[in-house]
Amino acid sequence: AAVDRLAEQLVVRCGAPDIETARAAAEEEIAFAQSLCEHPPNTLIGVNRTSEQAGIRESFRTLHRKASRLEPATAFRFVEIEGEDASAEKFDLLAFAGRQK
Repeated sequence: AAVDRLAEQLVVRCGAPDIETARAAAEEEIAFAQSLCEHPPNTLIGVNRTSEQAGIRESFRTLHRKASRLEPATAFRFVEIEGEDASAEKFDLLAFAGRQK
């Protein structure tokens, strides 16, 4: 069901040429999302996709909470960064979701 729904959205919102092409892309995206579930708990993963002449470029950032017995565990205090340098591109999640600030 998830593959079907995503494939529909790829046609309607992203301009996929047909449902068969969209279904293949949807299956790949869902498999990718499943692979993200294999990281240990308290891991934050950022995925940045940009469109370039050669195609879509993906970069990833993985943040892990520093284990310390002196500090309480908090959801958004991360100190270790793995991956590429931060992108200069800014992303407005509220605008993307169609909501005003």
